[in-house]
Amino acid sequence: MSDTYTKDDISFATKAEGTKMIRHNLRTSDRWLTRGLIAIYHLQTADEQSSQATSYRNNMGFGAIDAEILSSFAQQYERSGHLTAKQIEMARSKMIKYAGQLYAIASSNTANAELTPSNN
Repeated sequence: MSDTYTKDDISFATKAEGTKMIRHNLRTSDRWLTRGLIAIYHLQTADEQSSQATSYRNNMGFGAIDAEILSSFAQQYERSGHLTAKQIEMARSKMIKYAGQLYAIASSNTANAELTPSNN
């Protein structure tokens, strides 16, 4: 077994197993972490992205407590392609709670290609 689960591993798992696999990937892979960060950021509405806040209770995107910091990390990553070690550590601790949304993305027929790195 590899250190990182693939999208196929996750999409064929039950929701509980898939969510657990994603949490593992978020804890162990910076690439999965940044792809997950961007995938959840893209679930934010355009006005939420620009204001770095959560404005709607739609069960999508970042929660209100995380929206400002995680949106700023996502925006920085989209601009520069990297985060600092401290930002990665902080994002990792916060992104674990979004494993359910990431499972929904990974298991959907229209799964966001940003979530799963091509090289695990």
